[in-house]
Amino acid sequence: KVKDGRTVSAKGRSMMDNAANELKQELLEKIPELAKY
Repeated sequence: KVKDGRTVSAKGRSMMDNAANELKQELLEKIPELAKY
């Protein structure tokens, strides 16, 4: 059992990274001011 709580597999982390990047790109197209973050 893991003491650190829930962990994400490499595959899961990759999926989350890809989803976050897609979302960020969509938001940047709609709201360019977000680019500074």
